[in-house]
Amino acid sequence: MSDDAQALGAAWATSVEAVGFMPLPRRELHTALVEHAGALLRAAGGDGEPVAAAAVGRWLVEARFTHPDTLTRTVAVLGPALARTDPDRGIAVLAALAGAYATALQERTRGEQERVSTAAFAARAAAEQARWASEARFGALFADAAIGIAIATAGGEIVEVNRTLCEMFGFPAEDIIGNTPGHYIPPDDHEHWQALRSMEAGELETARLERPYPHDDGTTIWTDIVLSLVRAPDGAPRFIVAMIADVTERRRLETSLRHQAYHDPLTGLPNRTLFFERLDAALDGGRDVGICYLDLDDLKAVNDTLGHDVGDHVLQTVAHRLRTEIGATDAGPGHLVARLAGDEFVVLVEGAVDVGVADVGGADDVARRALDVVRRPVHSGPHRVLVSASVGVVESTGVAGSADLPTAADLMKAADTTLQWAKADGRNRVARFDAERHRAAVARYELSARMPVALDAGEFVVDYQPSCASPTSRPSGSRRSCAGSSPVATASGRTRSSPSPRRPG
Repeated sequence: MSDDAQALGAAWATSVEAVGFMPLPRRELHTALVEHAGALLRAAGGDGEPVAAAAVGRWLVEARFTHPDTLTRTVAVLGPALARTDPDRGIAVLAALAGAYATALQERTRGEQERVSTAAFAARAAAEQARWASEARFGALFADAAIGIAIATAGGEIVEVNRTLCEMFGFPAEDIIGNTPGHYIPPDDHEHWQALRSMEAGELETARLERPYPHDDGTTIWTDIVLSLVRAPDGAPRFIVAMIADVTERRRLETSLRHQAYHDPLTGLPNRTLFFERLDAALDGGRDVGICYLDLDDLKAVNDTLGHDVGDHVLQTVAHRLRTEIGATDAGPGHLVARLAGDEFVVLVEGAVDVGVADVGGADDVARRALDVVRRPVHSGPHRVLVSASVGVVESTGVAGSADLPTAADLMKAADTTLQWAKADGRNRVARFDAERHRAAVARYELSARMPVALDAGEFVVDYQPSCASPTSRPSGSRRSCAGSSPVATASGRTRSSPSPRRPG
């Protein structure tokens, strides 16, 4: 077993032991949780299947770890470790574990209720004793269950709720009993209404929903709801049982992990992953896009002289200004500002010519505004820091891909090339993509890349060799096919020698 699994299992065991009564001896509990921790880490890392997490959730219920705090402590310990392994798979693994735990707990409660219902119709002589025992067991399970339980008649009246449900929503039992289930269902929750009506009509046996509901204190809680229909001996609908688990912490963890996976921790801006997802979606949707690729000039000098704390503050300030003043949003129309790496930012302009949003310009206008934003001084403690940026602008309509439809890679390659032009032309400026200049640069690079191979293959031919007089090194004559020349390649791919001084004679 890996060290990570050992450490995670030990932390998990310590957290669960703090709940109170343990159904397993300490050593056996530690061994089991280390083994399960290893399976969860493998699943989050891609070496196993998320279904392994569901088995762990069921095992917790089967081993009688049903205290209300058990799942909360389990999520708190496992969540960060699984997120560090892989955010997306970590969320899936943790969700599978929590879902299986809630389902197993609900199935256990439903099984007890079914036994109570069966016992109620036993022979009269044994029915009283069986009913007393079953009702006692159900009463204890109903009252102390870790999940909320409500029982309503098929006619639509809530007749019983347990303590956990009252605590979950913040209402006393007397305020709930006598109401109809529809009193708590939002009018626009069509799926929930359809499930309830189908059960009342006897057309649906069970349904599962995940919904937000208001708490009495004004907050919102997320719930995992399982509805089950209980029929009378003649088959007619008699009761509807709702088993409700509070999954607010799980939802909050999923939201937090997803935000971390798609945002830069220093600036809070969308990161490379979210930027490319938005760019791919725009291109797949056939929308014209513009890209403004920014690189802060000489931020290294700020880090080297004033310190990385000041450099980080400059990045955060610039990011905040770009987000608020250019109007970037994570969703919906507008510009998306992202931090790619280091001191590199990128603005995605969807609909580069006409985005259809008031006060939002095209890519050229956005680039000029971004340059003005960066040029404004940044005050960090006693320091007044002046920075500038080089910006490369490219639009999808001006870049041709392999099939005349540019990909995200085509656009970013063109944007990077254009950014380097802005730096080479003196920095603190905007450069626009030029297809001809780009093709010339690519041709020069390909030619220079072929020259070492051509030299090794003996493909160079000397056309002529000038003779130079010493000490002036001025040409005094020429000889064709002279040895000792220093050849260079011509633009056509043929090679020609460059002059090298020769002594007279």
